[in-house]
Amino acid sequence: MIWHSDTLIPFITLRCDFHCEYCITRFSPDYDFFHTELPGQDWISFINAQDNVKDVIFNGGEPTLRSDFPDIINSLRPLRLIAIGTNYSCLATKALLKITPRDDLFIDGTFHPQFISHQSISHNLLLLKYAGFAVRVHVLDYPGFKTSPSSFIHDFHLQGIDAFIQRYEGFYQGNFYYDNSKLPHCSLSSKTFCNCTRSIYTPISPCGDIYFCHYLMYSKSFDGILGNIFDPPRSFPSFLDCRHLGYCNPCDWPRSFSLPA
Repeated sequence: MIWHSDTLIPFITLRCDFHCEYCITRFSPDYDFFHTELPGQDWISFINAQDNVKDVIFNGGEPTLRSDFPDIINSLRPLRLIAIGTNYSCLATKALLKITPRDDLFIDGTFHPQFISHQSISHNLLLLKYAGFAVRVHVLDYPGFKTSPSSFIHDFHLQGIDAFIQRYEGFYQGNFYYDNSKLPHCSLSSKTFCNCTRSIYTPISPCGDIYFCHYLMYSKSFDGILGNIFDPPRSFPSFLDCRHLGYCNPCDWPRSFSLPA
C-alpha cells in the first residue's frame, strides 16, 4: 500500500486497564471497545513496508496491554519518530522496559490520578528516564480532579520530568468543555449531514481497517472505512459525505467541512 502521508497512527488495541470517565475515546457516545486485533507480525510487516512513512504514533487504548508490544517496537526500522501513548501504570512500565531504547523513540503519556498515585507515576517515569528513554507526561485540566494540575506539573518539574497541562475537552456535571474554534458545530446531541475533509491523521483500527476519522473508528462505523492495510494500493478520498457532524472527535481537527444548502 502507498500511504497517503508520512505519519501512521495504528491503534493496535483499544483495550485499557484504566476506565477514565474523561477519556478522549468516550467523547464518542457510541464508542465500541471490541475490535479484532491483528497479530504483531502483521503490524511490523505493514509499517516497515511504508517507505514514505517517517512517523508512527501508537495510541489506544493502552498499547502495552499487548504482550507482543515490545517485540513490535523493537522490530521497527529506523524512523524519524516512534511515539507511544501510555498511562504509565506499573504494568505499562514493566512492558516499556522490555523495549530497547532508541533515538527515534519517544514515550508520551498521561497522568490519571484516579487510577495511579503521583508517587507511583513519578517512580515509573524516573525508571524509564534512567533506563535511557525520552519521556513526557501531560495532565488534563479536568474539572473533576481534586488537586490542581499545575500542582502536579510543578512536582514533576522538580523531579526533572518533562510535563505540561493539556486542555480537557468533554462533559463534566452538565457542562461541555471544548474549543469552539476547533469544534464549532459540536454538540453531541444531534447529527447533521455535511461534506468534510479528512483530518491530517488517518487512524487505523486494531483489525487493520483504515478509517476516515477517529469518531468513525471509535464508533466502528462501516461508512467510515476507507480500506484495510492488506488491500492493494489505492488513493484515499479527501472528502466524505458524512452524517455525523456534531460528534466530531477533537483528535480529528484541524479539518474543514461544508453544510448542505
